[in-house]
This record gives sequence, structure tokens and C-alpha cells, in this order.
Amino acid sequence: MVKKRREDFRYMIVICVTGLRGAGKSLVAEVGREFNIPSVEMSAAVIEMMKREGKEDMDIRDFAKEMRRKKGNTVFANVVVDIIKREYPDAKAVIVSGVRGMYEVETFKRELGRPVIIAITADADKRFERVMKRNRNNDPKTWDAFIKADAKDKGFGVEEVIDAADYTVENNGTVDDAKERIRHILEKILKG
Repeated sequence: MVKKRREDFRYMIVICVTGLRGAGKSLVAEVGREFNIPSVEMSAAVIEMMKREGKEDMDIRDFAKEMRRKKGNTVFANVVVDIIKREYPDAKAVIVSGVRGMYEVETFKRELGRPVIIAITADADKRFERVMKRNRNNDPKTWDAFIKADAKDKGFGVEEVIDAADYTVENNGTVDDAKERIRHILEKILKG
């Protein structure tokens, strides 16, 4: 028997996760797995496009800025929409991590369903400490570079999304504390 794919996605709950670098956005996807909620990273769309354009060596945020200038602010949100429709057509809810602008939230609302924004926040010194510990290739290596990276993210509109959040998790404590707060939020969202 062939499974029929859903054509109308506009009733899906789109859990838009936002926050600055090192705040702990990935914790939402981690807790979401406990609820069988699939997740997609906005950065995955950017990286996919970097490979297609042959610009893997470029700074991810500089590339994102260039592509938004050339193809419009919703260029990566549209790629994520395509991924969700292709990979998770029957999901009741999906987590999209790394939302940077309200234009992305509006795209998800128009194409997929009801957006719910979760902002993960943390003090700058705590975020910097986490960034140094995780040591990703595209992470800044000094405090000055970290502050400049924050400014780039803020330039995309991340503060506006944080301000519009339906839920905010302050993540200055332990991982377990943050996960517990996220767990309660996801339960509430799924109950509807």
C-alpha cells in the first residue's frame, strides 16, 4: 500500500527556536526527540547552499548575508520548508532551530502552519564559555570576534524574533534545568 503524502501542511506546529550563538538552541531539538518531534537546522539550509555555490570556505554568516541580499530574506526559510515537506510530511510538529528573522517565521506560517517561537537566552560570558568549549570550525575564537558575531546575528533580526517569543528559556544554569523547562514548554505546545 502506498502512503498518501499530505498536500496541505498549514496545520503543522512549527516550533521556531531562536537565540544568539552559544545560548543552547540545540537543547530544544534534543528534548524534542523525547516527543518524537523532528528537527531541522536553519544552518543546514545555508550549508547546503554553500556547497551548491562552491563557497564552503566562506564564513557562514557572511554567505547567508550575501545570499539574502541576492535572493531575498526568505531564501533559507524556503529551503527549510522544502526539506520539511519532503522529509516530514506527516509530522504534527517540527522544530526549526536557528531562526534569525521574523521574515522566516512568516514564511513558516504561510507555508506550514502555526509558528510557536521559543527563545533561548543566556548571558554573553556564559555563551562565550560554551562556544570556546564546543570549538566549532565557524565559531569565533576570541571575545572580540564573538562580540562581532553577535552583532552580525543581531543584524539579521534575531533580537526581533527573541522579543516576539511565545516562550523564553533563560539558560544560565545547568543543562538539566534548561531541559526541564523546555520539556514543560513542549508538552504545553503539543497539548495545543
